[in-house]
Amino acid sequence: MKFNALFIGSLAGTFAAVAAFVVFDSLGSGFFLSQNPKLIVFPLMVAAAQTLFLVIPALLLLNHLKRLNWITWVLIGALCAALPWSILLLATPELAVPTFLWLALCGAIGGIVGYITARAVNPSDSSKPTPPRGAA
Repeated sequence: MKFNALFIGSLAGTFAAVAAFVVFDSLGSGFFLSQNPKLIVFPLMVAAAQTLFLVIPALLLLNHLKRLNWITWVLIGALCAALPWSILLLATPELAVPTFLWLALCGAIGGIVGYITARAVNPSDSSKPTPPRGAA
């Protein structure tokens, strides 16, 4: 898969993960964004940083090793969204597990959207071989 497709897919996945965060947050009892709607900038910036420093290098590595498929894309999205925050919350285990599951779900949704977008943007591989030069 080309780098442009990986990059565009990961950006689409980032926006989808933030949208899932907003939707799931609005369904909960303590709506994080109801106090100040300008706080949406914080999840967007955090998700963009996680995508830039965690997701894209992992996707490039798996693409180089020819191991990138929809399962690994979803797993990378889930793990890269949830692990940094869960490590920060290890001091409070009663918050670490629900936070990990909640953010992993948001990251998995972002991974699904990212994979679908990257496949749609990636030029299709033709099964027809290209003829050698000068063979006319």
